[in-house]
Amino acid sequence: RREVIDGAAGFIVQLAGRSPVTGEEERVTIYTRGLPDGHVIYALAVVPSSGFNSLDQLFTRMTHTLTVNDNAVHRAAVGDRAGRLGARLR
Repeated sequence: RREVIDGAAGFIVQLAGRSPVTGEEERVTIYTRGLPDGHVIYALAVVPSSGFNSLDQLFTRMTHTLTVNDNAVHRAAVGDRAGRLGARLR
């Protein structure tokens, strides 16, 4: 579904499958947000299906408090590995 993350267009995609480690059903939620230069940042949330309802709401609230420093993220994209943390939670 479409989402706005820190004022920019983003998407949330949910996937489901069986964990190869635990054998349990799990859900993966992918949060994406475009940057002005065409790059994309993303976050993944992986939870057991049994805890999905409560944790999905928590992760969605977290993305609503996300602040993205587009310049720091861009520096990371062009080689500054230490600058990868251009996004932070308020």
